[in-house]
Amino acid sequence: MWICSSMQISFVMTFLFVLATPEPGQPVVECNSGEEDFCEQQGTFLLQTGMERGKGHVLGHHNVKGHVLGHRSAVPPSSPEKSGSKTKLVPVPTISPYLARYIAGTLAILALVTYAFGLLTMVPAESPAEGILKQKQDNSMDDIDLRKNDPLNEDIYHLAVSSLIRDAVFLAKGEGNLALRISRLLVHLVLVVATIIIQILLVMQIKMLVTPQAVNNIRDSYDQYEFIMYGSQESHTTLTVNGKHRGKPGYFQPELFDTLDDDLKQDVCNIPFSQRTFFMLVLFIWSLTCMGQIRQCLELAGTILWVTPTFRSMENALIIEQSDDKQGDADHDGIQEKLIAGITPLMKTMLVTLVLGPWLGLTGFLLWLGCRWFAATNDLGELVANAVALEFILLLKELLYYTLVSDRSKRELRNTFVFPAVKEEAAGYRVFLNGVLWGFFTLAWVFLYVYRLQAVLPEYRWDVHDTCTHWFESLLARPA
Repeated sequence: MWICSSMQISFVMTFLFVLATPEPGQPVVECNSGEEDFCEQQGTFLLQTGMERGKGHVLGHHNVKGHVLGHRSAVPPSSPEKSGSKTKLVPVPTISPYLARYIAGTLAILALVTYAFGLLTMVPAESPAEGILKQKQDNSMDDIDLRKNDPLNEDIYHLAVSSLIRDAVFLAKGEGNLALRISRLLVHLVLVVATIIIQILLVMQIKMLVTPQAVNNIRDSYDQYEFIMYGSQESHTTLTVNGKHRGKPGYFQPELFDTLDDDLKQDVCNIPFSQRTFFMLVLFIWSLTCMGQIRQCLELAGTILWVTPTFRSMENALIIEQSDDKQGDADHDGIQEKLIAGITPLMKTMLVTLVLGPWLGLTGFLLWLGCRWFAATNDLGELVANAVALEFILLLKELLYYTLVSDRSKRELRNTFVFPAVKEEAAGYRVFLNGVLWGFFTLAWVFLYVYRLQAVLPEYRWDVHDTCTHWFESLLARPA
């Protein structure tokens, strides 16, 4: 059990580090005069920055009292501007043309590894399934939990596991209406594929249409804040990889905050990093939601690959669960309770490739994407709303299950069981507290993302909180 838990934690850590790789700066697209309408169709938005006023250039779309930039005749390269016959835009992020190949290659490798593992762990076809179920009756130790089996959760992914195995048994034995079984199997596979496709489309649309605009807006606001608060001199700042200003230590002038335009003050003080406690609490709740999904997926993968024996044929994959009722229907719902006694290498490969792999990949990517979107949300009031908006993507598997799946299939899922990872579980610190480790791991991920992995505001100086706290206090002190 310790080995499985360690493998799960190690896999999650590696997976999340890969997801959190910082992104390079966006290139700039130029459009000829008269082609702006065409370029607007290709871009997501035009940032209204770099507007010339009089002899100088005012930063962004905010007015700065007494701070015209004089020699600073151009905004950073990543900020679009219009001058002469050229219009610069931030292009629409595009999907890599090799993405489909990467996904197909990953799934192919996963399928080969799973199939090879199934062949290496195969047991004889006539497995003593009844003997596997027997538990020791001589219990000389106190407080030992004798686990007989574990139920499957009710959602689309667990339904796919139950349906594939149950219908495969009927097909292997040649019993019943084979056309009916094949039809139901195909319908459930279509539901799984539809769930995955809808989740992928939603995630990619958020990645291409929502987060780029939020990221560019918050970068521009913080860039203006840094340049002004450090004396509006290029020698007092450095440039990030995105061409944005960051102040040098020793040049910060808090008194310049009063010279900022009210709109800029509001934008900067709503940067999530300015209110670190609130932001990290929202981030923790979101990460904990995703970690719960990742834990379910890894536990089901461990049950299918490691705990469940590998058979040569699906004919003996299901056995009637032991109960006082001779018909094996303890809850009297008309469906026999059956235990997955073993599955073939091909079935393990299908379950990992079609169900578990996409589930884990989507959840991990959504965890990273959500953290990035929250970090770019330039409105503290929208943080919680954005978290709720993203959660519905995770809950899509429950929504489709409860809405589109028949009652008969739901009852069969509720009456399908798998072997537990440990049959005899003595009371101990590991047994009672192992779930808390996921909480500590989630907390570690939040701190790691905020202080090391976030790429929304590279080289963030943590110089907004104090000035904005006084500004918030002044707003509360104003008469209604």
